[in-house]
Amino acid sequence: MDHTCRNCGGSGKATCPRCGGDGKIQGETCYYCQGSGTIECKACDGSGKIED
Repeated sequence: MDHTCRNCGGSGKATCPRCGGDGKIQGETCYYCQGSGTIECKACDGSGKIED
């Protein structure tokens, strides 16, 4: 049975650890998230669900 991922709340996205969700680092676009402020959740591989 699948459950909603607690890490991302089911969105499949997590806040970018490099820019803290701003999308920019020192005024430049964050390379890690490409300016989106989010990255794929590693806990659920972006699916938003975790199996029992």
